[in-house]
Amino acid sequence: FHALKTESSFRLELLCAIFIVAGIFYIDTSVTNKLILLVTEILVLIIELVNSAIENVVDLVTKEIHPLAKNAKDIGSTAVMFSILLHCSCW
Repeated sequence: FHALKTESSFRLELLCAIFIVAGIFYIDTSVTNKLILLVTEILVLIIELVNSAIENVVDLVTKEIHPLAKNAKDIGSTAVMFSILLHCSCW
């Protein structure tokens, strides 16, 4: 519940997921395809939560701007982007 309160990107992705999951049940495709779309949508939310956790830990460890801290945050954000691209490519 903490992510819902503090992470605007997670809230946005969760809002999109509600509509996407509803849409999955209305499209005319096989159950396998629907399951792939559902799993990849859930994966986006999971990766976003992991990214938020990484950002929180980095902020806890250091408040100064450090190249490794920036790299950790950038890599987490890239993982989110790739999960979204994977989901979009499945559509």
